[in-house]
Amino acid sequence: MMGRDEDDTLTKALCLKVEGQRKWGRLRKTWRRQVEEKIRGNGLQKEDALDQARWRNGVRLIMSERR
Repeated sequence: MMGRDEDDTLTKALCLKVEGQRKWGRLRKTWRRQVEEKIRGNGLQKEDALDQARWRNGVRLIMSERR
């Protein structure tokens, strides 16, 4: 993701901001927020995606918690 162009469809989808107002209350948990929360909770940072071994181990840890 980090190496993709700004014009890439996936990059646009991840950075999409929806205009308008929402009802008052707690914010919805979006897919992106949940992923970022899991990454931070397991001690990973976005820069770790450049270190393939560290990223893979972190993702495996996240997936093992899910099961």
